[in-house]
Amino acid sequence: MEILHQSHTFPIRDRRADSLGDFKYIPDEIICTILDCLTPLDLARLACVSRENLPNEYIEFCRKPLQFDGFSSPFLYRRLYRCHTTLDGFSFDDGNVERKNDISAEQFHREYDGIKPVLLNGLADTWPARKSWTIDQLVPKYGDTTFKISSPLKVSMTFKDYVSYMKQQHDEDPLYIFDDKFGESAPGLLKDYTVPQIFQEDFFDVLDKNRPSFRWLVIGPARSGASWHVDPGLTSAWNTLLCGRKRWALYPPGTVPLGVTVHVDDDDGDISVDSPTSLQWWLDFYPILADENKPIECTQLPGETIFVPSGWWHCVLNLETTIAVTQNFVNSRNFEFVCLDMAPGYCHRGVCRAGLLALDEDSLEIIEKNMPCEKENFRCLDLTKKETKARILRPQQNENGKENANGSYNVWEHDFSFDINYLALFRNRELDHFTSPWCPDNSLGQRGLREWLSRLWVGNPGKREMIWKGACLALNADKWLDCLGKICFFHSLPFPSENAKLPVGMGSNPVYVMDEYVVKIFAEGGPQSSIFDLGTELEFYSTISEVNSPLKNHIPNVLASGILHLENGSYNIDSWDGKKVPDVIRKCSLIPEKGTGDVFPFGVQSKILFTYRKDVSPENGPDDSDESTIVLLPYLITKRCKGEIFTELSGSIPKTLIEKAEAYLPDDFLKLLSIYEENGMKKVGKPWSWIHRDIMDDNIYMECKSCSNGIPAPTSNGGVAKSWRPTYILDFSNLAVGDSINDLIPMHLDVFRGNSDLLKQFLKSYKLPLMRKTPKQGSDDDKCFCILHDENVLGGLFKTWKELRAAESWEEVELQVWGELNNYEGFP
Repeated sequence: MEILHQSHTFPIRDRRADSLGDFKYIPDEIICTILDCLTPLDLARLACVSRENLPNEYIEFCRKPLQFDGFSSPFLYRRLYRCHTTLDGFSFDDGNVERKNDISAEQFHREYDGIKPVLLNGLADTWPARKSWTIDQLVPKYGDTTFKISSPLKVSMTFKDYVSYMKQQHDEDPLYIFDDKFGESAPGLLKDYTVPQIFQEDFFDVLDKNRPSFRWLVIGPARSGASWHVDPGLTSAWNTLLCGRKRWALYPPGTVPLGVTVHVDDDDGDISVDSPTSLQWWLDFYPILADENKPIECTQLPGETIFVPSGWWHCVLNLETTIAVTQNFVNSRNFEFVCLDMAPGYCHRGVCRAGLLALDEDSLEIIEKNMPCEKENFRCLDLTKKETKARILRPQQNENGKENANGSYNVWEHDFSFDINYLALFRNRELDHFTSPWCPDNSLGQRGLREWLSRLWVGNPGKREMIWKGACLALNADKWLDCLGKICFFHSLPFPSENAKLPVGMGSNPVYVMDEYVVKIFAEGGPQSSIFDLGTELEFYSTISEVNSPLKNHIPNVLASGILHLENGSYNIDSWDGKKVPDVIRKCSLIPEKGTGDVFPFGVQSKILFTYRKDVSPENGPDDSDESTIVLLPYLITKRCKGEIFTELSGSIPKTLIEKAEAYLPDDFLKLLSIYEENGMKKVGKPWSWIHRDIMDDNIYMECKSCSNGIPAPTSNGGVAKSWRPTYILDFSNLAVGDSINDLIPMHLDVFRGNSDLLKQFLKSYKLPLMRKTPKQGSDDDKCFCILHDENVLGGLFKTWKELRAAESWEEVELQVWGELNNYEGFP
């Protein structure tokens, strides 16, 4: 802190060198960051360190406060100031965010939706929340209800505890309630408000309970608030304030606020933003902005709803205790932006948020490929980052200082435009949805995205032109449909109907379900992996047929298979039954296993060797640049099964168990093979077999018990029969040879939904030789395989058994989930 009293007897000297030593050269901000990394115990020990050995008597009897000169820290003083300042007069509203009363849907969509922010009055006038959402009224009703707190540590507090904290705290960045699950923990709150009619179009609605987080209860004290950010997935948002006042600052898309840094991961496009707290930004950065560079601002009052369009940067500061509800949505205006944001790659995601500041040399190459005929007109190719500073024009003025008729906000950034056709130029079209890394901060997973687009396509025939554009941006739907058309033409199959033009959601490859047949194009893992996937699946089908296994009645009939490949600029197709090595592969240096001599040269044995080499010696694989230039697409056509697909999964793993996972796993994985000695010889105690590796709900077809030609029969009350039986197993591209207990894991978690009675009945019915009977528990092996599984098995586990999130050990999890295996008697 700054010195308040200075002695006139002794000159002030700088004690920084004496107290910090070589640390004196380090800014206070970095020193504090280092101290933040220490544990509370280490900090307490550090506080006891002193060069002076003060006598206990001196400490005991000298009560006069000690004063030390020569100590000051503007950085610490500003932090202390932010902890104790008041914001009673800290509001700003010069009218540059329009306020509208009783706006019609037509006017909103014409003048504001996807264009600029607006403050709306009257939307919440009839809500019960308008009167009942106050701290005093909510505590009696929801005092014992737990809500999520704004913290990276996923903190939760009861509402009464949070209110107590809120009244006493002097934190630099106060915690605030930001709960996306408040509708589950406090369902009564959902009855206190309704979504305004102008915001009711939301395409995520079709996902029902699988939709991404979209609504939040927001409660916080003065000085709290959300730092600079763009809403997730380029969705739009509305925020209604029920109590208190909020100060808002906003910048148009592509204009990064001063003091904010945007990081974009080059591999998967993950976005992270480094930003000062909202209060810190207003106190430290806002005052040094020139008037023309200041954000668009407003003070939101109780009862007002602010609309924030897609892609807009915004920062919120609570001027007093506030209560608000906010929802994000996808509508016709921002749908294509949301789809573009889920396309693979990083350049387009960076440009959508940071404008041309996000460009690098690789980005410029992408643009050149996307618009080869217009390079002369695309001036940003000659820009450097230092030239791309944005200039924001105030409403009512155009670039020349003349008034705009519509009063809209404009951004001029060397040709930058938040236009979907312009932004799509920055998408790397060579990257594919099925083979590229998936961004972890996307609103949906890969399967979720395809399921979403598929549902929209079937349920909104009037909007198919828009949905098709979005699907082409997100997953190259036009490319895959073109490939499908060539396959259908080659095999004289009818072209897919209008309803079947998008790949279905399940699986990791493009799959098209037509009236009588299904076409699966193998893409996952690239050309090498896909060849082995098809080869292994064809070997399995052939083996099942040769031994006349009863399993053949529960797998789809294979109609055709082959390889679609690009040759001399045009696509060609070679039929392939998995036997021998096709000519297209003989000519291709991409595939090393060309002369194995097996009947199925790309069958399961070759696949295991390929996978081993890829995992152990990735440097021996083909060069990535070579692989990216080769178009080699194996495919499989099967007869369509009649019935419905059984489906769902996800969750999170407790941190305490993650830390204990390594100690729980065996020190030698050979122990999982149950090796034992018999007559002086070591033997493996587990029989190996074909394993599917993906027996989950989306690969099981269900057939109605009382159906006629696959159609559920009507019941006496006018409904339809709901009793189904599993009939077919699909998708054998992940086949391998291994421990059959691997197939039991997804079945128990994903199909049986963790029901131990169903697991017990399954084991009793099949009497599978899962293991050799030993003193070792069978549940132990299964738990180890769960941890080692390459899918998100543990996520599904902790979603099914929510109570296990509080488990203290893996042994506790093991007994709860797999305890039934300890009673299993189906041993060889």
